[in-house]
Amino acid sequence: MIDILLSTYNGECFLREQLDSLLAQTYTDWRLFVRDDGSVDGTLALIREYCVRYPEKILEYQDELGNIGSMRSFEELLIHCVSGEYVMFCDQDDVWLPEKIAVFHQEMKRLEAAWGADLPLLVHGDMRVVDQSLGLINESFWKYANLRPDLLDENARFLGICNDITGCSCMFNQTARHGALPFNPRSYMHDAWIGVSVIARGGKIHPIYKPTMLYRQHGNNTLGAVEYSRSLLNLRFRWKLARQSYANAHPLIFKNVLSFAWHKLRYLLTRHFSK
Repeated sequence: MIDILLSTYNGECFLREQLDSLLAQTYTDWRLFVRDDGSVDGTLALIREYCVRYPEKILEYQDELGNIGSMRSFEELLIHCVSGEYVMFCDQDDVWLPEKIAVFHQEMKRLEAAWGADLPLLVHGDMRVVDQSLGLINESFWKYANLRPDLLDENARFLGICNDITGCSCMFNQTARHGALPFNPRSYMHDAWIGVSVIARGGKIHPIYKPTMLYRQHGNNTLGAVEYSRSLLNLRFRWKLARQSYANAHPLIFKNVLSFAWHKLRYLLTRHFSK
């Protein structure tokens, strides 16, 4: 069984398309747990419509916490709604291609055969970047954002500097789940913390280069796809990202700022001067 966790917030515009794409998956041994983070539009009514129509597949998780933000909302789901072998995160505004769960499940089984289920294991995949009408922006999110899984997924310090794991496009096992809880309260997003947690504890991260979902970009993305640029005009954004990355990886990977700065320089040199 695969538990899929979805946190929603004012997502009625695209949510139905996402839920329908889950129901169209070729791999069917999954269930979806949804926590609404205080929506004021028709999101909650839409969720409950699907819970009634598909009671064995889609379940609503309710609490009294109200609006706590995306990261904490996913943490609540991860604490209370997981009993299956594997976990996937889901965003409210994307579209999963029909074979996505099957591809990820096959890779997880392959990693378990090689390393054993007692090791934290995570697989993550590339995505097609699309606009709000699903028009193609770029065939590969990793190329669009200049991310190098071949460099990042084997090096804890590099991954702590540049996160290439997107929550809506990953699957991890129960060992990884237990090691990631509780979340680092200084982390900026759940996916960045999951990746750092897995690799810092000696786990294995494996990339899937085949895009298996449509990563929708629109005006209300919590964190969306940012096209890579060498321009120095976005120094403010780069500084903000560096501060977030350090907060996420400290003290699990980086004991101090000097260590972070040194390894960030190493990563930049490696990325720009290696194939």
